[in-house]
Amino acid sequence: MSFAAKVLGSKSNLLWLIQGDHKSLRAWWFLLVNPAKLEIFKKSLEKKDIQLTDYGEIISSGYGQNPTDADIAYLKQKGFKLQGDGA
Repeated sequence: MSFAAKVLGSKSNLLWLIQGDHKSLRAWWFLLVNPAKLEIFKKSLEKKDIQLTDYGEIISSGYGQNPTDADIAYLKQKGFKLQGDGA
């Protein structure tokens, strides 16, 4: 595992799956929230439109209701532990 993956893996609790609409299409984003902005980010979720990059880094995104198995595998490859992994 690379150094970057170890650093990202230690921050899995800051990884959020955001689901919504983009250009009238269903979309999703995995956002790695900056720890210093976590509380502000949580409050911003009540708004209809937010700029995700104001709160952290988009790790992965796509169109559709949910991420695909390949998207989940990509995050695991980067060192994230996701809910339900048992790891």
